Amino acid sequence: MGGGTTNTATGTANFVGGGQGNSADSDDAVVTGGKDNFANATQATVSGGFGNGATANYSVVAGGKGNTALGNSSCIGGGFGNYVMNTSVRLT
Repeated sequence: MGGGTTNTATGTANFVGGGQGNSADSDDAVVTGGKDNFANATQATVSGGFGNGATANYSVVAGGKGNTALGNSSCIGGGFGNYVMNTSVRLT
C-alpha cells in the first residue's frame, strides 16, 4: 500500500499506489491511484482515474472515468463509460 486514504489490498502480491477508496482484491492486482477504482482479478490493473474497474484476469484500464474491463486480457485506454466484455482491445 503506497498511501492515500480508505484503500484496501487483499490477496497475494497486490498493490494500491495511493488515491482514495481504491481496492486491489486479487493476487497480483494493481491500482496505481485515482479514486474509487478496483482491480479484483489475477494480474488486473487500473492506472488511475475515477470509478474504473478491471474485473477479469490480465485486464487493464489505463484511466478515465467509469470504465470496466470485463474480458480476460482486455484493455481500455481511457475515456468515459467504456466496457469490454470479451477478449479484445478498445482504445478511446
